[in-house]
Amino acid sequence: MKRILITGGNGFLGSNLVRFFLNKSYAVCVISRRCTNLVDVMDSIEFIEHTTPGYTQFARQVQTFRPTVVIHCAWDGGNSYADINSPKQVHNISDGVELIDVLRSVDSSPRFVGLGSFAEYGALTSRAVETMPDIPTTVYGHTKSCFKTVSKMMCEQSGLQWTWIRPCYIYGSGDVPTRFVPSVLSKLQANEHVLLDSCTSTVDYLHVDDFCSGVDTILGSSVDGVFNVCSGHEYPIRDVITLMQSLTASKSVVTFDETRDRVGPSKYTCGDPGRLVALGWSPLLTLDAGLNRIRT
Repeated sequence: MKRILITGGNGFLGSNLVRFFLNKSYAVCVISRRCTNLVDVMDSIEFIEHTTPGYTQFARQVQTFRPTVVIHCAWDGGNSYADINSPKQVHNISDGVELIDVLRSVDSSPRFVGLGSFAEYGALTSRAVETMPDIPTTVYGHTKSCFKTVSKMMCEQSGLQWTWIRPCYIYGSGDVPTRFVPSVLSKLQANEHVLLDSCTSTVDYLHVDDFCSGVDTILGSSVDGVFNVCSGHEYPIRDVITLMQSLTASKSVVTFDETRDRVGPSKYTCGDPGRLVALGWSPLLTLDAGLNRIRT
């Protein structure tokens, strides 16, 4: 039986992974600052409250749990656009290094899985493939890329299997309410005015259930390295809005205002999940089916 340790397990991706693995009868341990999104499963997991920075303090508890896989989801400042160029991103590197140092002392020799980002690729003009060089344009992207390199080196030196997962625009139950899909859906369902920027981007959306099954597929293989976990589809944002309007039968007025456009973000963020597909995975949910799952 797999024994999964998840840092940042109270977050959107982390909490969904927790429930997915519990449903597969895996043993799950969570290290997180909060447990607000895990109240219904607290009796089924081992929970370690992370109130002060660092992981050395939990060395004995991690050693006792003896994980076979460690999924490092924790990342301070990863959810807000306001934080993408914040200097606080840098301390995530030292936190992650400390975690891997702890794993070196665990006799179960766990597989390390780091959660990366498409921000590592930088400004895209075509679908990202894992062999493309990292050319990040934000502090967030640079720190993710830096920790990817450092974590790989540390794992290789310690004989730990290393995997790096890059999710692309994951949506679904438990998402941060201020993000695009949940915030627009909420307003459409309430028939409120929806004021947006020009919405001229094209992105790759993947439902969180398919994300979790993709991670599990990777863990079920011996293949390591970098994986894009994405749908492989391209969705113009305005088409996504039209689909949400149709699904909700909303009477909302949607206004596009180009003066609200953010400076810097790429207008195209799509990926190729070829390495994951080669392991036998494919997404099960179409975008409309996925959006239907999260409508209230």
